[in-house]
Amino acid sequence: MVLGILIFAASFLEPNYTMHIWIGLKVSVKVFTIFQIVIPFLLYMTMNLRRTRKPA
Repeated sequence: MVLGILIFAASFLEPNYTMHIWIGLKVSVKVFTIFQIVIPFLLYMTMNLRRTRKPA
């Protein structure tokens, strides 16, 4: 419930549509790359390291 309220309130932070699009194309692309590529890669590497350490 609290997260929903925060997301709803954040939707009114941009003063106009142009600023909203600018943030989406310039800022979000750089931030979401971390979540879409880097973190899954680190999790995959951790999984492989744990798999190789365990004796079969």
